[in-house]
Amino acid sequence: MIATVPPPTPAPATIVHLLVGAAIGGAERLVVDLATAPQQAFRHVIAVQTSSSELVAFLEKSGAIVEARPVRALGGIAFLGNTFLPSERRWLVDVARRYDACMMHTHTFQSHLLGARAASHAGLRHVRTEHHINHWEAATSAPFSRAALRSTDAVACISSYIHDYLEAHVPHGGTRLVTVPNGVSTERFHELPPAPLDDDHPATFAMTCRLEAWKRVDLAIRAVAAVGKIAEFASQKPRLLLAGTGPEEGRLRALAVELRAPVEFLGHVHDTREVLARAHAVFSCSDREPFGLAVAEAMASGRPVLGISGGGVDEVIGEDGGGVLVPNPTALVDAVAAFLRSPATWAARGERARARVEAHFSQRQMVAGYTEFWASVLASPARHS
Repeated sequence: MIATVPPPTPAPATIVHLLVGAAIGGAERLVVDLATAPQQAFRHVIAVQTSSSELVAFLEKSGAIVEARPVRALGGIAFLGNTFLPSERRWLVDVARRYDACMMHTHTFQSHLLGARAASHAGLRHVRTEHHINHWEAATSAPFSRAALRSTDAVACISSYIHDYLEAHVPHGGTRLVTVPNGVSTERFHELPPAPLDDDHPATFAMTCRLEAWKRVDLAIRAVAAVGKIAEFASQKPRLLLAGTGPEEGRLRALAVELRAPVEFLGHVHDTREVLARAHAVFSCSDREPFGLAVAEAMASGRPVLGISGGGVDEVIGEDGGGVLVPNPTALVDAVAAFLRSPATWAARGERARARVEAHFSQRQMVAGYTEFWASVLASPARHS
């Protein structure tokens, strides 16, 4: 009997993920999740052009292969040099060739521009993930984005909200648009025990986000302050835990003082699970949130969400009972008051929130979605600008 030898396992195809930025946000965390998830078909290299040693340390700590390109600055006139100088393109092309890459995957506005040029020069397929719509709406950035799109094979949108926006407002020509929702590690963000609720532990809400104007954190501060002035809650005023830093921090601190709102500013928090463990529920106040990763993480931790309808948060919260969506900021105060009147329902809402993330927004589902996305691009004819 002649023994059969199984065919050799194909070597994984290499994808270079390009990040250009200084902050550790949703895009950076997504890339780490994709680069470190167990998979056989693809190998990943993270190329990062940044002025932040903290970002480089974050990426390297993940165990991923990281190729860093330090720059002094990212904004202003530096943007032009970082994006269009031949030396920057040569650096990225060299990274791709050293790892024998077949695809360039870009994730942030400036990375789309630099990555598209390098991919074209190196003969690589170019795909991008759209994490936001801001750069499509700004007159200073939209022309650059449209130019890069002409040499992009496909775009992965992190939510149907972004997909529908691009479909309706961006002349994407023959570039294919697909939706691959963000995912949360349901092992890392496991279901937390209920936070204590008694005279020493008043009803506590949390927000974990960068303090920027479009996040509308001021609405959460105003809601907590307004509910605290309602007579029935005078002895148990709700409080707000605010984790994050950003350009709005000074204004928000002043607002909290002006309204005498019980807000605890926590600054940058490395592990948001510590904040979620202290909270009974979570706020989401932006009606332009592209997805709402912090919302999904809170739901995975068993915390219900009070949100303002609009953007990708509607998709994340859904109608499964794990959260409450209100149509406008005015209704947020009434929703908080109604929430406080029925604390016995919080645990059940938290369980439903967790179940929704497990069913629709797990990290495993996200990795599977991107694996299918990359494979389909490599199997289809290349698009040329």
